[in-house]
Amino acid sequence: MYGAFVPRTIHVARRPKEKCVTISNASPIGFVGTGSMGGAVAMRWLAGGQRLCILAGPRRSNTDALVQAGAREAGSAEEVGACDLVVTCLPSSEVVERVSRDVILPAVRPGSIHLDLTTGDPRVGMDLARAYEARGAHYVDGAILGAPEQAVAGELTIMLGAASELAERLRTPLAAVARRVLPMGPTGAAHRARLIMGFIGMATAAASAEALVAATHAGIALPTFAELLGETGMTSSTFQAMAAAAIDGDEARRKLSLGNAAENTRCLAALMEDLGVAAPVARATAQTFREAVAQGHADAFVPALTRLKRGTPA
Repeated sequence: MYGAFVPRTIHVARRPKEKCVTISNASPIGFVGTGSMGGAVAMRWLAGGQRLCILAGPRRSNTDALVQAGAREAGSAEEVGACDLVVTCLPSSEVVERVSRDVILPAVRPGSIHLDLTTGDPRVGMDLARAYEARGAHYVDGAILGAPEQAVAGELTIMLGAASELAERLRTPLAAVARRVLPMGPTGAAHRARLIMGFIGMATAAASAEALVAATHAGIALPTFAELLGETGMTSSTFQAMAAAAIDGDEARRKLSLGNAAENTRCLAALMEDLGVAAPVARATAQTFREAVAQGHADAFVPALTRLKRGTPA
């Protein structure tokens, strides 16, 4: 029910009188974006008894499984948009902008909240915040730290970019899926923090892929290389996942697609520019993932980068 992003203007209406909406298990949470991470978050909410109204995407990722677990599939976009809390967990801010414009904003009610858990572009989030404010509603940028497996176990950390009173209203529903909910500051703060933190992981992944290919060409056995580096301060969980995938071929150890990595590092490079930070490493990292996507590998996981760099077929 939502597809490719088509740029259009978000029209701002006169702001209605604001009111406070209480978020509880009694009212359903609208959910858009039930892919790998979003599906895991949604499943955790259902396991805790939270009612969900989900909008199926073009691929219907996890939709049937969530419905079987107790979610209600929305019969219309307006049904989701009218929920007191709508959560999005989508591939990019461009898709979030389209979903906001076409699904949430036309039906949004004063006092309701759109919590965006997409790793997104802070600039888009700021524009959306103004559009929601004009309708007496709220946009909150959220950022997830953790993997889908941690979401299923309720062990995520979720950062929030919102005024303190909004963050407090979200603390109760988020307690079911996150062990920590951290207000990071005003709108945009969570997305900025997530991009900068993610930069370390993405740069490490790109550097690890090159190092693993170089080690192979140098005649160094990869198990020995990974073991020795693992005994030093230079190791990390990202390097170990990249090395293990290069050794045994299990590229699903990091379930972040190269397409998402390319989008995240694109947003990061733009953020660095906005902040006035010289960022040659960020630009090089973004270029690495952009090239992998241009070669047709958007759906492969990040650990596939080593295989692609050494020219080995899947």
